[in-house]
Amino acid sequence: MKVTYKTLIGAVAGLALTTCAFAADNTGAGSSFVFPVITKWAATYKGVSGDGLNYRSVGSGGGIAQIRAKTVTFGATD
Repeated sequence: MKVTYKTLIGAVAGLALTTCAFAADNTGAGSSFVFPVITKWAATYKGVSGDGLNYRSVGSGGGIAQIRAKTVTFGATD
């Protein structure tokens, strides 16, 4: 599956809308492909909202497993 810039923007926008209700730090895990951009977006998000966003690059399968185990707030796959 080809991941486009618009797809990534939409996914992060959806994440931002859903995580606003959580206040404090949010933790995610998954795709190593999106790690660099999520890291940059996390810094911007922290500056705007004051909330932290931690993302672990464990691979898509690992992110899915952590979502199922409910050990993270969000997951990413590509």
